[in-house]
Amino acid sequence: MDSRSDTKTSWYVGGILETEEDVENYFPPDPEEEGRFEMVERSVEPFKDRVVIIGQGHSCWHMAFQARGGIDKLLIDMYRRPILAKGFMDKVADACFGMVKLMVEGGVEVLFITDDYADCHSPFMSPKLFREFELPNIRRVVDFAKKRSVPLLKHSDGNLYPILADLVEAGINGLHPIEPGAMDLKDVKQRYGKRMCILGNVDCRFVLPFGSEEDVRRDVRRCIDAAAEGGGYILASSNSIHANCKVENVYTMVDEARKYGKYSHF
Repeated sequence: MDSRSDTKTSWYVGGILETEEDVENYFPPDPEEEGRFEMVERSVEPFKDRVVIIGQGHSCWHMAFQARGGIDKLLIDMYRRPILAKGFMDKVADACFGMVKLMVEGGVEVLFITDDYADCHSPFMSPKLFREFELPNIRRVVDFAKKRSVPLLKHSDGNLYPILADLVEAGINGLHPIEPGAMDLKDVKQRYGKRMCILGNVDCRFVLPFGSEEDVRRDVRRCIDAAAEGGGYILASSNSIHANCKVENVYTMVDEARKYGKYSHF
């Protein structure tokens, strides 16, 4: 485990799979293990009929590279050992799908699939590798969600433009967070706003942690002006409400959204 005190974050360094033999012999946790379904039911029950229950899951990529010990290791496997990588990712994808299925059967009403595919410059993998190794896993989860009439939202930070059409064609119902500086909120809304919901974009890198009240209100208005007209936009942060976000700025974001974000404004 490594950490940074200035950003109040920690992360796991290294995976559990160090050799090709480790990868071949790996079996992910079993979604059908006794007690898992009951855990979902217990989590959902207190909030049922009070709020919409959103379940966070994965399609494969994020959990696979963590087990493998890093994005770089899994990408090298894709290039040099594609059969090994495909077999490994198929096992992880099956486990991820099982967890998603478990959540829906336990009462989750919206799925939020949160594998990150990009940094601010480009996707981590080429579009070709993405379509070969990961896109089928997304389609599988989307198809399941559609059959159950469960909306599916997709999260990924970074510049998704090279694979954005693939995600939309796969049938996702919403995309979060359209990261500022990496993608253009208004552009994404104009291109795909009739086919999916747009979420996010309020800057949580600088504005929510360090901005003044007016900075926050200005950024909220920027997002609403860019994406809210015509409906289909949910205001949210550009990643999360992380430990460095000022509580007062979060309250200000919500307050400005309620004041400025009424659709009568348009």
